[in-house]
Amino acid sequence: MICRAGLPEPELNHAVFDDKGELIAEIDLAYPDDLLGVEYEGDSHRERERFRRDIRRIERLQDAGWHIIRLAADDVDSTLATSASRDTIQRIERRLRMARP
Repeated sequence: MICRAGLPEPELNHAVFDDKGELIAEIDLAYPDDLLGVEYEGDSHRERERFRRDIRRIERLQDAGWHIIRLAADDVDSTLATSASRDTIQRIERRLRMARP
């Protein structure tokens, strides 16, 4: 969907490490040079403990300087036919522009 909309291709499952070399997270889709990540959160992320881990994980990524866009199923449509998917593309595009002055 992202590439079909004309945006640069993100890296898949990009590993982010802290200052000590410990893994913080693997970001679903990432623009490492821009410190922008896109995370897809399916229904499994609603489970109580997973939800709590996700909050801590996103906070650690933000502490490392990353900006994270969180998406759910309604935000993704590979045909770009829905207003939600178009909004998602605009959000990613806006964040990339902010990171690339």
